[in-house]
Amino acid sequence: MKIRESIHRRVVATVVVLATLMGLSLTWLSGRAFFEGMDKVMLGTMIEAAMVTEVSDGHPSSIMSFRVASRWQDLPQEIQQNLDRPTEPLTLLINVSGFPPFTEPEYGYFATLVPREDGTVRYVSREFRKGEEPHIKLKGMDPLIFTIATALVILTLFMLLLKVSLFRVSRPVERLGQWASNLDHNSIKEPPPDFHYMELNRLAGMIRSSLSTIEQNVERKREFLQNASHELRTPISVLRTSTSLLRKLSPDASSKQQAVLERIERASITMSDLTHTLLWLERETDDTLPCIDLSLEELTHQLSDELNYLLQGREVSLELDTQAGTLQLPGTVCRIVLTNLIRNAFQHTASGLIQIRQRNAEITIINPDSDEYSEELGFGLGLKLVEKLVEQYHWTFERYEKDGTHITRVIFVSGEDLTQPV
Repeated sequence: MKIRESIHRRVVATVVVLATLMGLSLTWLSGRAFFEGMDKVMLGTMIEAAMVTEVSDGHPSSIMSFRVASRWQDLPQEIQQNLDRPTEPLTLLINVSGFPPFTEPEYGYFATLVPREDGTVRYVSREFRKGEEPHIKLKGMDPLIFTIATALVILTLFMLLLKVSLFRVSRPVERLGQWASNLDHNSIKEPPPDFHYMELNRLAGMIRSSLSTIEQNVERKREFLQNASHELRTPISVLRTSTSLLRKLSPDASSKQQAVLERIERASITMSDLTHTLLWLERETDDTLPCIDLSLEELTHQLSDELNYLLQGREVSLELDTQAGTLQLPGTVCRIVLTNLIRNAFQHTASGLIQIRQRNAEITIINPDSDEYSEELGFGLGLKLVEKLVEQYHWTFERYEKDGTHITRVIFVSGEDLTQPV
């Protein structure tokens, strides 16, 4: 499973990685400085021992566990076997087993060459083995344990400080997200609250400004669409009434005149359906629509008859298979859905058989695959409306192709009173 990105996790991970790298780097630098310091102390002590100790060839001397000799071969055999003879003066040669301070060394050998002011030289060495205990026991905590404990305490304090800082930053960010998600028509007109940080306040202002611009554009389009649709209803009604009146006044009209009247009548019906569709697309979603006793059988036959003009002039046959009965459904919404679905099947069928089957609340429309044929208004707007209404009323709607046919199925949900969900 993919882990979703989070600013909080990204910041914590980045800071922890950087802190770890910094801690390791400082630990390495401090350890290096410690061992270099110890080497310088060792070298300084060796130089001091060489200056104050008198030796001669074949007669080395010991002082403070250091072996001082005038010749290399006078030093202990273990020193000669484990270290090369020093050639550079005041250079400390070291051979220590293990990796201090993580493991206790099994042995350690040190040697250096010290020139004196009288022109003579002294070879100074120091060796130790595991198990050799100092004569004086130092009191207090082991330095390594003290270092680790101090590091853990500092790391814990650092993580606590990081947690508090992120909490103080994340709270205003969460408040900003909640404020943005709760913006509506009324709250967007009010100035945004103070989110404590300048960047968040600027971001809140940008969100409010952008959403205000979008709301104004949507409102203008909605008003234009509603006004245009309402204004078109009157001339469309006049057009349909005049067409019907003209038919009655001219019963003996020629075939060409009848064809013209039919084209005008079809265009007016299409415009009426389009206007109704546009109004419903912009309808508010908080209306409560009453249900009526609706016969889907009668509605299917009625709409098929009204839209039958779309099949004129084509070799298309229509088969209706319906079932009697009534259901509690919002009549206007069902009419809009079925009108658009039947219109779509009629418009996009050039020839063949169209089947409309109705069983209780389920209606299935099957038409041949001939999408290239369409003389009337396209179905894009109607399909959008159907999907919107079906989603709002939690009905079932599906469209698919099978064996060269388009199959559209809608299942209505019966109820006493349906409220469009927000």
